[in-house]
Amino acid sequence: MVMDVERKVRTCGRCVRRKARLEKAAPLVNIRTMRPLELLCMDYLSLEADKSVTKDILMITDHFTKFAVAIPTPNQKARTVAKCLWENFMVHYGIPEKLHSDQGPDFESRTIKELCQVAGIHKVRTTPYHPRGNPVERFNRTLLDMLGTLQNQDKSGWRDHVRPLVHAYNCTRNEVTGYTPYELMLGRQPCLPVDIAFKLPMP
Repeated sequence: MVMDVERKVRTCGRCVRRKARLEKAAPLVNIRTMRPLELLCMDYLSLEADKSVTKDILMITDHFTKFAVAIPTPNQKARTVAKCLWENFMVHYGIPEKLHSDQGPDFESRTIKELCQVAGIHKVRTTPYHPRGNPVERFNRTLLDMLGTLQNQDKSGWRDHVRPLVHAYNCTRNEVTGYTPYELMLGRQPCLPVDIAFKLPMP
């Protein structure tokens, strides 16, 4: 019976015309970096709108150090991405060698290409059919878990908590590197409120 069904499906004109060939996923390759700012990864995280009607967060991570920056944005337009990337990352930490993102129109626009051209940045993309090829996806899950720990009354104002939570992440030892992202990116340990409260020596 199995053979009869397979033969029928293979020779049925309507079935053959209707069925599209499965798209083969391009092979994944390991991303390797040797220094900070060699590869900057970007992605958008969309949440339920908060009290200020913001629902998008531009996520930026340095692949080598795992240092993260998260910027709540009013939209996902290319102009917004370019402005946030410049004002919230490049002027503070420097210009990356490569910029890695998925193939969304907000990251593949003429505005982003011009920014990369002016700044001398090489733009690279995720492997087609593999959205997980963007390492920032891992941090997205981490931030969602952190936002999930907020008190119910604070969740409607999650925008106010994004930056402190990301700072806490950057000051926490990373299992992969063995160091805090803050230390790898800035070359020193952060001075935290607990250090001041217990009068600990400054790092």
